[in-house]
Amino acid sequence: FSTYIPKTQSFRNAVYEFLEANGLQNVVRAHVAPMNGTEHFFLKKCSTVFSCSHYLGENNTCAVVFVDSSTLLSLRKSCSFSLKFL
Repeated sequence: FSTYIPKTQSFRNAVYEFLEANGLQNVVRAHVAPMNGTEHFFLKKCSTVFSCSHYLGENNTCAVVFVDSSTLLSLRKSCSFSLKFL
């Protein structure tokens, strides 16, 4: 459950170059499940969000990201559930 984002200067530069080349302000990615539902890197220029809690039976938190023209806001929800077998 660790998000692999290299924190090297060259990767940071690659993110900023990608954003500039494509006229973007942020990259929001998924697929990897951070324990808190979201992780942010490089002053929130690159973020990971995962919307499924307890993924593969783990105790991760689910999250959503609200984005508008000037804001990137992460909302996390500690979800609990119980399995009921029929």
